[in-house]
Amino acid sequence: MGKGNFGPGPSWSQCKLKAGWLEMKALVGMCTVLAVAAIMMTTLYFPLEGLGSFDLSSSHCNCEAPLQWSIQLEHEKQEHMRQMLATIGLSTSRDQQHQAIARPSKFPTQSEFSQDPRTTRRPQILREWEAPAIVEEKEWEKLHDASYGVPRKFVPLGSASFLFVQFGAYRGGRNSFAVVGLGPKPLHVHGNPGYECSWESSDSSIKIQGNATKFLPDWGYGKQYTVVVVNCTFQSDVGADGSGGRLAMVATHGSWDSTGLEDVPFVALTEQPGEFDGAAFEPPYKYDYLYCGSPLYGSISPQRMREWMSYHAMLFGPRSHFILYDAGGIHDEVRRILEPWLKLGRVTVMNIRQQMRYDTYYYNQFLVVNDCLFRAKSLANWTFFFDVDEFVHVPWYLSFDSVMTELQKIGRKATQVVFQQKPISHNHCTGNISSSSDRNISSLWAMEKLTYRRTQITEANGFMDRKYVIQARYALSAGVHRSEDLTYPERGWKLEDASTYEDWRLHYYHYHNTINHRQEVCQKFVDPSIRNATRLNKVVHEFDDTMVPLAAKVREFELQTVGELPMII
Repeated sequence: MGKGNFGPGPSWSQCKLKAGWLEMKALVGMCTVLAVAAIMMTTLYFPLEGLGSFDLSSSHCNCEAPLQWSIQLEHEKQEHMRQMLATIGLSTSRDQQHQAIARPSKFPTQSEFSQDPRTTRRPQILREWEAPAIVEEKEWEKLHDASYGVPRKFVPLGSASFLFVQFGAYRGGRNSFAVVGLGPKPLHVHGNPGYECSWESSDSSIKIQGNATKFLPDWGYGKQYTVVVVNCTFQSDVGADGSGGRLAMVATHGSWDSTGLEDVPFVALTEQPGEFDGAAFEPPYKYDYLYCGSPLYGSISPQRMREWMSYHAMLFGPRSHFILYDAGGIHDEVRRILEPWLKLGRVTVMNIRQQMRYDTYYYNQFLVVNDCLFRAKSLANWTFFFDVDEFVHVPWYLSFDSVMTELQKIGRKATQVVFQQKPISHNHCTGNISSSSDRNISSLWAMEKLTYRRTQITEANGFMDRKYVIQARYALSAGVHRSEDLTYPERGWKLEDASTYEDWRLHYYHYHNTINHRQEVCQKFVDPSIRNATRLNKVVHEFDDTMVPLAAKVREFELQTVGELPMII
């Protein structure tokens, strides 16, 4: 330490220690007593009671040189120090503290620390916060030695976020599983938290260690939490004999962590005896097409939801299913529209309103699509990812099934198929509609009224947005616009062998800003004679009535399938 001035008092030259211990008795003064007390506190390694207002930072001593004290003191010298401390009231009240005064070594005993953490792979956790929270690759004597400065303690209080928030766990095959959840973003960005997995038999007699691979599929959009997907694979089949068992996981803080916090074990999935069905993970699957959408939130228009649901139920056919995630958007009026489809078994609703407690991106959008992906692995040939204001379409001279069958034949080159957006103006309608009565305008479906398609590319990336359909059994994670992690593990193909394919025959009409609009969508009217490019809101659009004739067919299909539904804007 350098020079310091802590208030009036004798200088160091006036109070420096003599060479022999006996000469110390001649130096009677507060500087000597307090210096001895300070070195005793750091040497004993225990907090002393009765220190009153004593503070190293306010001791009356102008120290011009660092203190130099001997590590090994003779027993009689330690006893003499204890007596001096007792004289000025610096007594101890714990038996261990009395024993520490008499102990010649300044190091803790073996009973206090089970093992030297420098010899272990993970840091040694010290339970008492009076001691340092963690000891790793440090010289123990420096942690509380006043010669290195005033010893300070860091006392952690509370918990800023959870180490792992599990949302779903799914078997992906005879030897693979996926666990979907959330992890604290700062830890995953600046640390290296990891996961361990194992399969345990129902009677705990067998435990097989697996290989856990972590994916963070939200492209860094997470806030307090980030989405975590853990794929757990085993070298051989586990639980495939139908005997039951459980997938045991451990969430770790990572090897870089220096807080001393403990890792968290948990059971992610449990299978009852006889529950495993190996045939469920091989085609043919229960469904041809499965829909996975983003979380539904806000004040959704029941009529817009009705149009979207009936249209895609007709397009995808009877061997299809829709999984909707309710983040607060399926209010009573929307549920009234969906109820007939729920009764038919065409729709499953997931209540995820608790998601608001865990702050990530866009109502936990990435969490939802990944949960749905792994749920779909054993359910369908193709899994679609798009939103409820987007309408998938193929040219009128092709059937939807024929296009998907051809894509299936392409094989691994079409593991994932992306298709392009056709954005529609959300408030421009043709002028001839405006001449009709208000009642007639409101009775028309959005696809009949909104007929101006944006042709000018305004996206920052320089091309129109895409959505995608995927063979879910070959994906390790999901994104909003595509999956970045594809593989063919059961066929021995490498990651790059599973590729993304773009097909011009598939596209989607995007009626942006209409699903949460509870009023009439026609707000501006365009001269019906303008059929080619025109500027609307300074952006080039052109007339496109492709979806108009489909509305009548969808209404007829809806009436025959679920009966007459009310129009609730």
